[in-house]
Amino acid sequence: AGAWSRVGHERVARIAQELLQGRHKDQIRTMIHGDLVELAGWEQTMTEKFKETDALHWHRQEPEWTCGRLQADKSADLRHLGDSGGKIACDGKSAESGSLFCALAYFFEHFAHDALLRAYPEPKDPIKTPAKLAPLQHLTSAEQTPAHYLRWLAILVGDLHQPLHWLRENDYGRSIKLIYQDQEHTLLSFWED
Repeated sequence: AGAWSRVGHERVARIAQELLQGRHKDQIRTMIHGDLVELAGWEQTMTEKFKETDALHWHRQEPEWTCGRLQADKSADLRHLGDSGGKIACDGKSAESGSLFCALAYFFEHFAHDALLRAYPEPKDPIKTPAKLAPLQHLTSAEQTPAHYLRWLAILVGDLHQPLHWLRENDYGRSIKLIYQDQEHTLLSFWED
């Protein structure tokens, strides 16, 4: 076990760290006061200090998005990620209660510069990035700086790569039991603890 807690975040951070080059790597190191790999335990620190921020690490969306829509046996028109129409956007309810996608959009917009975005086409439908995230309301102003927002963005990108954070269907793996070395675990606890 322990595939995703600090270990999983560290693995994703090592890949990201290797992809960063030159001044971009230096800028990020300066801004977050360290390397991406050093952030591996930051999520746990923040969620212990601010319990309500745990909601940001899980995908909640109505209707729920599923990867089932990507199955090969479906017609090409039905294979997509997002809602039944293939749209990816924050709904107000999910953004208020916490949503991995909405949190990623929120923190990304703090760093997306117009010059950078010109290289990409405008989305056909607006993403509806929330103006604020309720789980952040108890953080001090010192914990809502660009450096902290970049830390959040890095950690949430790690969560994005944890498949159980997207699968609400079985309570994110909590309702699936398994036996390993004669001990019962939930799929989520086996994966993360």
